[in-house]
Amino acid sequence: SVKNFILPEGVVAIGFEAFAESEIESINLPYGIKRIYEYAFNQCGNLKEIVIPKSTEFIDTNAFAGCYGLKKAVIPAQVKYIGVDAFLNDYGVTFYCYDDTAAYYYATENNIKYSLLLEPDMSQLDSVLEEYNKLEREKYIPETLVGLDEAAEAVDMTITVITQDMVDNWV
Repeated sequence: SVKNFILPEGVVAIGFEAFAESEIESINLPYGIKRIYEYAFNQCGNLKEIVIPKSTEFIDTNAFAGCYGLKKAVIPAQVKYIGVDAFLNDYGVTFYCYDDTAAYYYATENNIKYSLLLEPDMSQLDSVLEEYNKLEREKYIPETLVGLDEAAEAVDMTITVITQDMVDNWV
């Protein structure tokens, strides 16, 4: 009877039939999950949206099959494998994915609607973080570094979809 579920940090896999045939409507999958096993969300007809974390590499056979209410599946480029019929009978689902990825090919081969995500330009952020990491901290009093440290900590590369606006704000 649980409708909304938040998995804690530290979960590395969603096991075989873990949520199968449940009434779940939403679930927060934390960064760290590597694999979603067979039938994990099979026949979860009330599930509307799924955001796969960037840490996930495998979505096994029938993992989301029969999720008739599923409208949106955000699948990062890091997913290397999507099993046969992983999204079988998920009428109306749209994949949000990157070009030339497992999700893109799965969508095109299975006549699933998709919307391509754009990779942000990370060059300026990479440069700023490189300079931050080279900073000779002993030359500064700790109070002067607080703002820099907070800004660096705000950069979250675990987010499934990173937009150019997010990158620009981090810079």
